[in-house]
Amino acid sequence: IKYKTQVKKLLVPAILTLLVLLSGQAFSTYEKAELERVIDGDTIETESDTVRFLGVDTPELSTDNRPQEYGLENSSENRECLNRYAEEASEFVQNSTGENITLLYDHRSDERGTYGRRLAYVHEDGDLNRKLLVEGLAKVYPSSFSRWNEFYFWQYVAKKNSRGLWSCSG
Repeated sequence: IKYKTQVKKLLVPAILTLLVLLSGQAFSTYEKAELERVIDGDTIETESDTVRFLGVDTPELSTDNRPQEYGLENSSENRECLNRYAEEASEFVQNSTGENITLLYDHRSDERGTYGRRLAYVHEDGDLNRKLLVEGLAKVYPSSFSRWNEFYFWQYVAKKNSRGLWSCSG
């Protein structure tokens, strides 16, 4: 009975993950790019443009973070916690990227965001947008994109396991 319970605990998330992954990754185009610099956890600069990671939002480096945007109590401890994870998210992107990256553009998304940045899924030895969510270094940015269900699933898993910024006290 113990074995069956363990199998169920592993099998259900595995099946859900597979369904999410198969649920329509609709990319219209991709582009190889040269990374110039990491601006913060969800924004990079390439040789030709500034790129915002599509569908994710990391805590800000340069401003005071608002814990209530993450469903947390507005306290100095939570602001400090989010500030730490802003730095961790930036370091994670810096350590996970090399000079050459691939940008995937989603036909269900706008081409550019509010501040004129290109919106893309960033790949370098894997999907960095997803990895930020899995590690708890980002939350889902509510917007139109085809991987919405998948991203909320990974956010849910990170939250449930108190990973990264989700370990800040609620």
